Amino acid sequence: MNRTMLFAVAALMVAGTAQAQTINNGQTNSSNIRAKLNATVSDVQDKVALTSAGIGNSVTLEGTTANAINNTQRFFGDVSAELNATVNGVGKTVDVTSAAIANTASVKADWVGVVNNVQYANYDPTAVLNATLTNISGEVNATAAAISNTATIETDLGQVNSTQVNYAAVNATANTTIRNVSDSVSATAAAIGNTLSVKGF
Repeated sequence: MNRTMLFAVAALMVAGTAQAQTINNGQTNSSNIRAKLNATVSDVQDKVALTSAGIGNSVTLEGTTANAINNTQRFFGDVSAELNATVNGVGKTVDVTSAAIANTASVKADWVGVVNNVQYANYDPTAVLNATLTNISGEVNATAAAISNTATIETDLGQVNSTQVNYAAVNATANTTIRNVSDSVSATAAAIGNTLSVKGF
């Protein structure tokens, strides 16, 4: 075998090794997480988006191929989000969101051999939204969302193993006053213990 062929074989071996990846993520949070936004907004011609978000552990993995992805998240703290919003006189869409999440994981790839997901939540995600929204020309979306464990997996794959354990109370409260809106109105309070979404196989 000549030197050129040896280099070609070596390059193929390196390329194959580079594609055969294993990703390990371990996250533990024992602290309290607090997010609070107080906002007064008026006389805006464009869109308005207000968000208060408290998150314990978060991982986003995006790529092409992997042999295995192993994710372990443990949350022993207390996470809360509060949004107090007064919005008046907006020409386009208004979005107000209060979100408290203990553990969140997102995987997006072309192909993964095995995805192992383990998530534990021990204390209470709490999301509170207090909103007064008036004189809006566009859509209005008001959301309070509290989630203990959430995972989204979007890939062609060989196997998924997911364990989600929630020991916490999950609380979402939305107090909204909405008046004089020209377009659609959506108001949501969602409290979720465990949620898993798998797509692409």
